[in-house]
Amino acid sequence: MKSQNQELLAKMNTFYSNRYKSNPKEKEKRFNAAVEDLIETGDITKKDYIAFCMDNDIEPTIKEKPKTSSYGGGGGCGSSTTSSRGGC
Repeated sequence: MKSQNQELLAKMNTFYSNRYKSNPKEKEKRFNAAVEDLIETGDITKKDYIAFCMDNDIEPTIKEKPKTSSYGGGGGCGSSTTSSRGGC
């Protein structure tokens, strides 16, 4: 039995496949953009998305989380963290 996430992904895949029959790359781009929005809102899990893509020969695109520094500052010239390290 398919989960709601899998059913939604399948419906979206069918929709974009029908809409962009002559341009599979555009179909994949639009499908991935729509899924990205659903992942950001929590409506679809990355796990279900990746599994669906693997089962349907779709190249998944996942945004990387922004890297944050562990010392709290940007460390660039003019920031408060550079004064203790010597400067630019």
